[in-house]
Amino acid sequence: MIASGVLERTLPQEIEEIYALHCGPFPVGTFAVMPGLGLPGQDHFHVELTGPEAVADAQRFVALVDGWSTVEYPQTPEQYARIVHDIRTPDGPLARFVFIRSRLTAGPDGAVVRASLRAWPDSRYAEIRDAVRTAAASLPSARVDFACEPFPAMVCSPELSEAAATYLRGTLGDDAVTVLHAAFPFNGEDFALFLREVPGAMLFLGVANPEAGLNGTPHAPDFAADERALGIGVRAMAGFLTSRLATLA
Repeated sequence: MIASGVLERTLPQEIEEIYALHCGPFPVGTFAVMPGLGLPGQDHFHVELTGPEAVADAQRFVALVDGWSTVEYPQTPEQYARIVHDIRTPDGPLARFVFIRSRLTAGPDGAVVRASLRAWPDSRYAEIRDAVRTAAASLPSARVDFACEPFPAMVCSPELSEAAATYLRGTLGDDAVTVLHAAFPFNGEDFALFLREVPGAMLFLGVANPEAGLNGTPHAPDFAADERALGIGVRAMAGFLTSRLATLA
């Protein structure tokens, strides 16, 4: 969309702000903002190994790389609740993180390790690439290839996130807005590319209702949402965008 010029041709004047709304695992009808934060980017690499020790070397390499992860993917509702708690905690355990997933494929001529990783902040990707190169250099037959560039993190404008929070609190009450202090480690967002072009923010709309068995957890296999949130989200965002238009007039 960006490459095709959508940001240039959408309006006769320059686009000054851009917003997105995404469902989230918060109480139905509430919102979460991420001032100066957002969602992590992603990097990929693969390592090819040959020779009689290739599989054993690859296994050791995978164990080393996976050990760099500072957070584990939640397997139970309790573990997921801990992640949600941690992203709300100032200077908490997710203020900086690395999450790596690797896969080893063995063949008759050697082995291949493919890995994807997310990290916060983006500056950590350079550190991890250096560590991967160093680890691979200790294996005589290893050859490392990286993606051209890591996909960027989505970083929301602090000022516009706070503007949204102020409006929503004034409209829905102080308890209607949660401020997140860390990025959710396991998912990225294409909206990152729009925010590199135009100042803006993504907000989360709470769709969870545990009492009704609706977890509101995006991408979970048992995802379920309380659809009462839809009307609240549409009305609240329409009001907020109207208020922003008034400030830009």
